[in-house]
Amino acid sequence: MHHYKYFFKLLKQNRNGIIIYGIITIVMFIALTVSAKDIMDDVGISAERKSYAVSYVDNDNSELSKGLAEYLSKSNEVTDYGDKDDTEISNMVYFHITDYHMNIPDGFMDSVEAGNNDNLISYETGNGNFSSAAYDIGNRINTFLNMYRSYRAIGLSVEEAVSKTNDTIVDESEISIVAADNDTVEVSAEDTVIFNINQYYPYLILGMMSMGIGYTILITNKKETVDRCSVSPVPPYMTKLTNTLGLLTSGLVCWLLFTVFNFVYGAGSEIISNYGYVILINSFLTTMIACALSSLLTTFIKSASSLGMVTNIVSLSMAFLCGVFVPMRFIGENVLNFSKFLPFYWTILANNMTSSVQSKYSYDAKQLMICFVVEALFAVAISFIAIILNSKRIIKE
Repeated sequence: MHHYKYFFKLLKQNRNGIIIYGIITIVMFIALTVSAKDIMDDVGISAERKSYAVSYVDNDNSELSKGLAEYLSKSNEVTDYGDKDDTEISNMVYFHITDYHMNIPDGFMDSVEAGNNDNLISYETGNGNFSSAAYDIGNRINTFLNMYRSYRAIGLSVEEAVSKTNDTIVDESEISIVAADNDTVEVSAEDTVIFNINQYYPYLILGMMSMGIGYTILITNKKETVDRCSVSPVPPYMTKLTNTLGLLTSGLVCWLLFTVFNFVYGAGSEIISNYGYVILINSFLTTMIACALSSLLTTFIKSASSLGMVTNIVSLSMAFLCGVFVPMRFIGENVLNFSKFLPFYWTILANNMTSSVQSKYSYDAKQLMICFVVEALFAVAISFIAIILNSKRIIKE
């Protein structure tokens, strides 16, 4: 017990690695949250056509001009300014009371019927002729007139062509994400954050265990510390056992904190509601793998700088090869076949099954069980190798 408490005293004195990786985790969470919000906002903008305040003066008063005004009113706030003079209209445009004002000239329908396409309608906007309103509304008007001409070309009357055009051109569209089983699903910002933070968890937890906790183990492995312990009644293996228990305890604390975050932040999300147990088991096994790798690395590495260098090489290599930083669907088949010999591959594959929409990997209970078994075998195998190396080191010392 004394050695166990001493381990955490040393850990407290060498907490810089924990602080660094704690900050990295927090920054990554904030970045993922902001990114997810921006993505959802972008989806909303692209799914809904922008609405404008449109005003007009109809000097033609034909079926076509009335139909055009009716069409624009479906997705915009359209107002007839026929009772206002030019000065009044210019002031309203200048002060952006109306985004787009158009003057439909006398003889408008006759010009359209004659095939005249250019500059039929004069317009004003508060931001000039190159504003987004001018471009957007101009495109809508051209679309309406082209459709009208198509209906007239097949022999419909003016009234029928205007009615058919208004029925055909619809600005409002329902957009949804369709899963492989044809069920419509929604992806919330919380689901996006939970999915991605679990993708990064293997990289973060390995860095935390190896460079955050591993530095403390290196201190106990120093020759001066070993020499002092050799003249005490404490057997050499006790220090190794204490290091292992301290490493496991630290790993479990990190796992518990990460689990609390997942289930508190993701409460009500589809991933936590449907696959919370997958995240729980997967993150636990990943933590055990990280502890085993940290124990292995600190067995044959003696300096803090070397530990940091090797840890970065190992964690970054597995992160890139196994789909942490680059989604698995973008990684070549040959690379993925090689990645199966790395523990992170099975962690990421299991996490991908929690969101087929974001990862394109459907949930498969049999494949998921294989992932868990392989992860557990990796943790046991790496731990066994670390124990053997530690035993040889104890005998040598």
